[in-house]
Amino acid sequence: MRNGGCQRGTVSSTGRSPRGGDGHDNFPTPESVTQRLLSHVPLPGGFWLEPTAGEGAIIEAVNEVRSDVRWGAFELRPECKVPLERLGVMVKIGDARALLAEEEEGWDVAILNPPFSLAMPIILGCLRVAKHVVALERLNFLETRKRAAFFRAHAPDVYVFPDRPSFTGDGHTDSTAYAWFVWPEGGHNRSSGRVEVLPVETT
Repeated sequence: MRNGGCQRGTVSSTGRSPRGGDGHDNFPTPESVTQRLLSHVPLPGGFWLEPTAGEGAIIEAVNEVRSDVRWGAFELRPECKVPLERLGVMVKIGDARALLAEEEEGWDVAILNPPFSLAMPIILGCLRVAKHVVALERLNFLETRKRAAFFRAHAPDVYVFPDRPSFTGDGHTDSTAYAWFVWPEGGHNRSSGRVEVLPVETT
């Protein structure tokens, strides 16, 4: 899997500033993080959207184990367009928040690893256009008064990693817990969801 300069994802909290070292939250999603989700959570095939795609780490990980997915992707940086198109992805360049506001409904799955500071508006946009929404976030995304009303009205299923992932590529794990937040079809508006601990990764 490539680790090019276009990659973007959830910001590692281990001794990091709010932005990544290159100013673009340059922390690609490890392949195993995506594939552990797919091995445990059933998701339909069809049209999938990655609205914070970077160079396509999540897309590549899904394609390694699924052949029933067709992709669309949004990415802020024009230099990421060619790497994404090489994966056979339909790409729109621009701010995910604005592109989602213009997007039509009809996506089967939206899957993403958004920058922490922008996660809420991007997830809200995905909930409008996709049947299933799957977001990788720090477990403490559930916290804060500001998000409390949303989570009480739109509770996701939460799949927690018992072993903290490494976003740096050097084997050092992050300083906080992570989980996949999953809003399944028909479950976008509900007051409770399930919490499940994923199996420990085997090496």
